[in-house]
Amino acid sequence: MSATKKSSKTFLPEYEVLHRVPEVFWGNENEYENLVKEQGLPPFLSVYHRLATVLVRRYHNDPEELHRLCDEFAEGHGSAQNNPQYFRERIFESIQGGGEHPDLPAPISLEKRLEEIFNRCWPTLGLHGSDEIARQFLDWLNDLHSPDNPATFMNGEREVRGSVGRGFEPLPEGDDGTFPLEGTDYLITRRLHGFYAATKRSGTDFIDGIEEAMGINIEELIESGKLTGVGLPNWEATGTDGCGAYLPFHAFAFSRKTPWGIYIFADQLFAWTASVWLKTGKKYSFETVFELLFLVVYRHEMFHYHVERHAFMLEVSNRQPHYRPYVEKVRALVSNTEQWLEESLAQAVVLKSRFVKGKTTISAKEVKELLRAEFATFGNGYKHFDCKWTGGVAQGHRRLGTQIARGMDVVSSLEWVTDLSIPKTEYTSDFAGVPGYLAWTQTMKSQFQFQPPKMQKTERFWRSLGGQIDKKTASSHERWTDKEGTNVQVVNRDGDIDLNSLKKMAKLFNTSTYQLKKRIQGF
Repeated sequence: MSATKKSSKTFLPEYEVLHRVPEVFWGNENEYENLVKEQGLPPFLSVYHRLATVLVRRYHNDPEELHRLCDEFAEGHGSAQNNPQYFRERIFESIQGGGEHPDLPAPISLEKRLEEIFNRCWPTLGLHGSDEIARQFLDWLNDLHSPDNPATFMNGEREVRGSVGRGFEPLPEGDDGTFPLEGTDYLITRRLHGFYAATKRSGTDFIDGIEEAMGINIEELIESGKLTGVGLPNWEATGTDGCGAYLPFHAFAFSRKTPWGIYIFADQLFAWTASVWLKTGKKYSFETVFELLFLVVYRHEMFHYHVERHAFMLEVSNRQPHYRPYVEKVRALVSNTEQWLEESLAQAVVLKSRFVKGKTTISAKEVKELLRAEFATFGNGYKHFDCKWTGGVAQGHRRLGTQIARGMDVVSSLEWVTDLSIPKTEYTSDFAGVPGYLAWTQTMKSQFQFQPPKMQKTERFWRSLGGQIDKKTASSHERWTDKEGTNVQVVNRDGDIDLNSLKKMAKLFNTSTYQLKKRIQGF
């Protein structure tokens, strides 16, 4: 057992006690987001991403309302040009597809255009100042849209203080177990750890869980060919974090917009899967590659949690900050360089992980070769997973442990901590201790949503094969019997066959849900 392993039962009480220790936690989530931007790290749903989504979704077809709101905001916030009309026209032009970046994908082009508009309208404030104006505009629009929205908790400069319980309250879920990420196009579900647990079981539990949560069919998604239109992350800039993110509880524990925990972004993960699947000549099934890369991102982000948890345990013992000094005085100085140990080691643990290799049908040798080739195309830190500059991976773990313990980089290996006090040992902690979210865009859902066949057509198909239908049961539930005498409970969902019913029927025919749907529709 690890010498650093602690009972998770102490987490909340210790968290509350440490709030009385100055400089342990960031004052609010915005402060941490600004730090991340200063370091040039992969942004997690930047203010311009959230603003672009709100503007397009709410005002794309309502120019008069958008003009009025832009004028009111610009007049109240002292645009340096003192020209609300310029602000209004540039904003509207941008969401209609106009701007100066036609070579970029539309969502990225819009975010970049919005950033330029705010920089030009408020040039005297500098980049960070204009970003703050954009944040105020976003918050103002959200307040207008829903004045009592609990997601406005922690806006602006409100500090993280008070009862720990409020910060850990679950966000409201819809009937399908998902909820929108405020100010973005994302839907998220808390079932990430459940998807991971499904990879331990045989069969198709993992893929079935993903499809059910997202309301899509992966086989149909592949055949549609639309995956080629989903952009890959900029690996040079984002590395593995282009498909996921870890938001630390030291900054986001009380956030109602972006709660702390691990996030995996399905849109980008599907795009990466398609890329690897094609590179390997479709040697493995798409579902197999998707499961492998899901585990890669999951394990990578879990390492970031282990780094923070390790620092937190030091804070519990020493009653002094460790994580924040490490982030601000060490990580900030080495980000996007070869010496970015946290990212290098997150990649290294993936490559050595039985966690990843033991849960795929691809051989361990092939997994290692495939991932090393992919990681080599990533940016600094991510591609330096061998940690050669500091003597190798084992030495890198000790050096990182020292950086966290002392809040500074230490060159001499004689002063590094031993293997009893490195973040990697937190792997023995319960992975369910960190919230996990799968996130996907409304756009993906609308493009790839699986639509079961109509009930009437399914009935005709069933009867053509010699099956019988008993409609004497409850109104929405029927007993269908095939010619061999096997019964299936079928549910009518507003004129469509229920998805679970279709899956049961597919098993009888020894085929996939999607192939059965095609047979029914072609009947």
